[in-house]
Amino acid sequence: MKRTAKRDQPGLVANSKRAVTDSAQERPNYVDITEFPGALASSFQTSIMMTRYKWARDYSPAQVLEIGCGSGIGLGYLAASSEYVVGGDIEQESLATAAAGRRGQKFALCRLSAQSLPFRQHSFQAAVCFEMIYYLDDLDAFMSEVNRVLAMDGKLLISVVNPEWGGWIPSPYATSYPTCAALKELGEKNGFEVSLLGLPDEVNLRNRALYAARRLASQLGLIPRTLQDRSRLKRLFYGQSQALPDTLYDGFAEVMPLVPVDMVPLRFCPFLFVECTKLQLPV
Repeated sequence: MKRTAKRDQPGLVANSKRAVTDSAQERPNYVDITEFPGALASSFQTSIMMTRYKWARDYSPAQVLEIGCGSGIGLGYLAASSEYVVGGDIEQESLATAAAGRRGQKFALCRLSAQSLPFRQHSFQAAVCFEMIYYLDDLDAFMSEVNRVLAMDGKLLISVVNPEWGGWIPSPYATSYPTCAALKELGEKNGFEVSLLGLPDEVNLRNRALYAARRLASQLGLIPRTLQDRSRLKRLFYGQSQALPDTLYDGFAEVMPLVPVDMVPLRFCPFLFVECTKLQLPV
């Protein structure tokens, strides 16, 4: 059963005018590209996941909103060091999985649209958004909404695949992929100070060959559309796999170091980590 919001917690008070309504126009089924507990993932995938959530938790925010939380694998990990955490997603099936795996952990769930958040202004100290902004059709609306619900000096933490990476392959459901420069411009014009980190890959012949193989597979239409089928392909490239847990925990996977993006060639930087600090309302 989905947990309902308590009215004494300001960040959890929904605005009925901002409720999610599915339009008649068909939208992608994001369940197909959601990571679920029990699914097999390569060591590279699990390390990226662990790195994202450890990066976010190290900020120690009291009130946290995860936008696009999927099946909620990271919510309990964030909740362990926060007053309260809200996980929001547009897919009811993903939220049901998150609720089933909660097991006493202190987080709430809410079905929402990232471009019309159902919360009061200044409700959260941090908003977390991992690997989903490229599915949105209006990034300015998203940034404006996050700005509205964040407290002053609050953090928006974004992780996104780098489209300038040599091994980049677009998702079949993506609308656009912002570059480093575009992410910085997007944040600044919506009232944020922006700092960019990268997760670097080794600059060597093996990775050059791997990137070329990925691009060729994409050009030949050999990349599966669903995450489950993609995972099988990734295991061929990245080797040993393990099952994803209901909830992340310290030690589950390696946490990889992040560096300023100007210290690594973007061609060898698979993922970008964007820290946006709220300074003002959008210009």
